[in-house]
Amino acid sequence: MEDEERGPSKEMAYTLTPYKTTDLFTVTRLRPSMFEQYRPHHSYGSSGGALSLTGLETMTSAEKTARILAVANDMAASIIYIAKQAEAGNLTNSQTIPIYNFIDSILALERGQKKSLMSELEQQDSRIALMEKQHRKDIEELTRCAMETVSRMKARIEQLEKTKTASETI
Repeated sequence: MEDEERGPSKEMAYTLTPYKTTDLFTVTRLRPSMFEQYRPHHSYGSSGGALSLTGLETMTSAEKTARILAVANDMAASIIYIAKQAEAGNLTNSQTIPIYNFIDSILALERGQKKSLMSELEQQDSRIALMEKQHRKDIEELTRCAMETVSRMKARIEQLEKTKTASETI
């Protein structure tokens, strides 16, 4: 079932044809349902449509979630509808450039965050490796100290036994 204004049904998925030769600008398997994990129990009304986020600071947590969900749903539906129209030949490559730029900016942000997370993980790995090395050194030092203590105690026991034996013979 299709809504004339919003595009294809939520069960359908479309592929945007890239306007450039790189796969970087290809969007595949858009699933609007991924934005619908939260469903409010009732509508919180609208003040100029879902894209209007004015007054967000005065909304309750549930209202904020519902408004953001509406924005996400509108964005997904719009991208799918644009893809459908481009596939049907109703939009030219130059007309779809803004949506590709939008998608590219999201992908660039994702790449930046991924790079940052990878850098953080590498730093954590380095810290863990240093800690493991230090723990190994600490254990070696403790083992050495324990061995020295055991050797001294054995020597002391031998000395005491010799002293005891010598005093018994006298």
